[in-house]
Amino acid sequence: IGSTINSVNLGPDITMCQGAIAQLDAGNPGSTFIWSTGATSQAINVDSSAIYWVGANNGCGWVYDTLQVMIQTGPTNPVPDTVFTCAGSFGVADAGSWGPNTTYQWSNSATTQINTTLSVGLNWVRVMNPCDTVFKVFRVKTIPPATPNLGKDTAVCANSLVIFSRVPLRGNTFMWSTGNTTQNYTVSKSGTYWVRVTNACGTSYDTISVTLVKAPKEISQDTIYKCSGQGIWVKTTSRAATTYLWNNGSTLYKTFITTPGKYWYTASNICGTVTDTVYVVDNNVLRFSLGKDTTFCAPNKLVIPLTHPDVDSVLYSGVLKKSYITLNKSGRYWVKVYSKCGVYNDTIKITVNKPADKLLRDTSYCGSGSVLLDATQPQALSYSWNTGAVTSSISVNSIGWYYVDITTLCGVVRDSTFINQVGYLPKINLGKDTLFCAGQLVLDPGYHVSSRYLWNTGDTTQTIIADTTGNYIVKVANGCGSEYDTIRVDITGPPYMALGNSVKFCAGSTLNLNAQNPGCTYLWNTGDTLPTLSVTQPGKYWVTMTNDCGTLTDSITVIVESPLSMLSLGNDTIICMGDSVELSTGIPGVYTKWKNGSNLPNMFVTQTGDYWVQVSNSCGTWNDTVHVEVLDIPGYSLGNDTAICAGGGSLLLNGPPNMETYQWQDASTGPNFLVTAPGKYWLTVFNGCFSYTDTINVSEDYPIEIDLGHDTTLCEGETLLLHSALGKGNGKNIDTSQVSSSLVTESGVYWLAARNSCGNFSDTIVVNFEKIPDVLTEDTLICSGDTAIIDLSDLKNDYKWFDGSTESIRKFGESGVYNLTVSNTCGDYVKSFNVTAVNCECPFFIPNAFTPNGDGTNDEFKIGHSCPIATYKMLIYNRWGQLAFETDNPDEGWTGFTHGSEAAEGMYTYKIYYEWYVYGVDRSKEHTGTLTLMR
Repeated sequence: IGSTINSVNLGPDITMCQGAIAQLDAGNPGSTFIWSTGATSQAINVDSSAIYWVGANNGCGWVYDTLQVMIQTGPTNPVPDTVFTCAGSFGVADAGSWGPNTTYQWSNSATTQINTTLSVGLNWVRVMNPCDTVFKVFRVKTIPPATPNLGKDTAVCANSLVIFSRVPLRGNTFMWSTGNTTQNYTVSKSGTYWVRVTNACGTSYDTISVTLVKAPKEISQDTIYKCSGQGIWVKTTSRAATTYLWNNGSTLYKTFITTPGKYWYTASNICGTVTDTVYVVDNNVLRFSLGKDTTFCAPNKLVIPLTHPDVDSVLYSGVLKKSYITLNKSGRYWVKVYSKCGVYNDTIKITVNKPADKLLRDTSYCGSGSVLLDATQPQALSYSWNTGAVTSSISVNSIGWYYVDITTLCGVVRDSTFINQVGYLPKINLGKDTLFCAGQLVLDPGYHVSSRYLWNTGDTTQTIIADTTGNYIVKVANGCGSEYDTIRVDITGPPYMALGNSVKFCAGSTLNLNAQNPGCTYLWNTGDTLPTLSVTQPGKYWVTMTNDCGTLTDSITVIVESPLSMLSLGNDTIICMGDSVELSTGIPGVYTKWKNGSNLPNMFVTQTGDYWVQVSNSCGTWNDTVHVEVLDIPGYSLGNDTAICAGGGSLLLNGPPNMETYQWQDASTGPNFLVTAPGKYWLTVFNGCFSYTDTINVSEDYPIEIDLGHDTTLCEGETLLLHSALGKGNGKNIDTSQVSSSLVTESGVYWLAARNSCGNFSDTIVVNFEKIPDVLTEDTLICSGDTAIIDLSDLKNDYKWFDGSTESIRKFGESGVYNLTVSNTCGDYVKSFNVTAVNCECPFFIPNAFTPNGDGTNDEFKIGHSCPIATYKMLIYNRWGQLAFETDNPDEGWTGFTHGSEAAEGMYTYKIYYEWYVYGVDRSKEHTGTLTLMR
């Protein structure tokens, strides 16, 4: 037995580098161990972050300890190669969090994880933790504010369009309205698109509306059919930004035609012009037929298809059909055909002829008699028997085969029969009535030549099995007649108890006791031997029953009851709250059932209600009901304090019904009181148990006068204080929460309503505010040679330009301030439009030769420029038209290498396309020329 374990100590929590292994030792050798990992050894090795626990037991109980292991990784790539900042600001860089005991050294002497004071240019950071040290050199570079320019709203003939953000890719993040995050975006459907560009300087937006125009299309049909007397829409494909002109004057992509003839249209847009012609033809002839009346023989069927290219639906004899109908009975059938041009009917008569039926059956004749063979049927045209007879029936008296050929409209059918000679049947004997304990009994009337058998069970076989108690009857018949016999079959087991324990019956009547168990012999204690026994006296009776399966004695006690003389719960009664009343039938020894389901002889009542009881015995059932009223304190209310209108107003106060006494404040004793004057009124009532008094105060109201003033118009910035101006009678039931005034600051309909006992009162005022005219007056910057357009088409106010003009659209091409005076009922307002014309050019310097020989002079073909470039593309081709060099960076030049090898001396062709954004204007240019490469 081990000594007591004081503790398990795994030591302090451990932080170690990725790939290291720590050994956790629970100590206490010789103990039983269980680790959180499932291990059962004293020590385990771990290499992943987790909380580990161990339990140890040396036989004296379990003790536990827990330790946390943290895996630390060394720093990697703590900052990006380039950190962007806005001009005039410091750069900000985050060297990352690399766990405990991490230190930071920056080129500007900072020692924090995040450095917010980095200067533009080259910088470095050293990040150290117990697992590794990383030294990273990076550049802080300024970038201009994000100013995307998607260009003007545009419509193009294309399936797609590239929208350029015109913002450099580096240092900026992009978010388009579609969720795309690329520098530029290709749209494939018309719509309004925006881009949000974010960098260290902030966030800017721009929006553009793009209409992708598709070429007009021709009409898909050369000929279009319409119903006579009706119109039809003739249309081509609707295209955006497209004009249409039909020869009937319509300018929509579709036109409604009511007259047949030749129609044509012209559709034009920026993709081109299409002219097409279509013929509209009346079509009112629907050729639909069920076919001619027809005759065929059963069981054939007539299938009529209902499909038709011009038919929408077919109604066949009141039922909707789609594809076909099947006819197999004589009659007249109709269909109603619905098409876009109307309703059509057709009828067909079907005659279905029936082939001959085979009616003859094998039979027999008695002794020297004969038998009638009858093949008569209405569809037969002629009969031909093998005897030579041609009648529909013949009489024969010889044994043998007989047949007849029956001719109908559907052909000839042969029917045949075999005739036999029989004698009279003997008596049929199924045996005596029988009883057996259980199982099945075979009943057989015997074999009789050329005879037919029919049992009352429906069977037609010679023998049947009787497996249930009952009467079985068989009929045997041949050509000489028929014989019957009946047998009673009782299938039973040993006798069973059937009398019960006891029974009650009413005096003066007779009770029949039935021992049941058919097939038994019976012996009652009275000496009777029948299954039933009639008794008129009370007592104990028993019977002994015996059959082939056993003997049993059954007994029963007979009780005689008398009719009830009377059942009464008493008169309806009233009790006071807190009291109770006992209801009792007073009749013992009977079955009792109360309203609440109780079967006791009495019940106690404490609540108002109707209570009924039902008692019964073998002589009958008796019922009675009593009403119990429980009186409580007669709590009631004359209502809340109220008012009547001065000068003729009145109020009828009603007391509660069915009180013993009423007493009003003036000693009157009626249940109601008419109030015609203000005052305090009360009523005391008594219900036989308790009394209660309620009081109401009645005051006077006067008609309310409300005047909000006349409708008015105010200028923007003004206010109107509306006073309720309530006259006498105010202060009750004011719908506006009894506010006496309201400050109006915007146009609208204002009303005040009040009501009291004299009626409802209100007044309304309409207040309109004339707003200061809203005219956009932002400064406009244009390029020299361009024109600024100011559009006032949507302005509803009167206006006049500085030169007296009232034109809605003005164009200004020179710098200056242009004043506009806008007027309304509140005065004149001067709006100024400042137009500035500037030079928007971006000159390029393009050399015509360079010498890439490595001497440090003119070693690359490079473009000089003096403006910020948004989009740039330079392509250089050799004399055979092959691409030698390309770049989209305006600061990158060609060093004379192509595909990794020195390019040959000689003449080269260049193409340069660039876009720039200056003074809020998008500009672009393309240069093409030649250059000479010399080494």
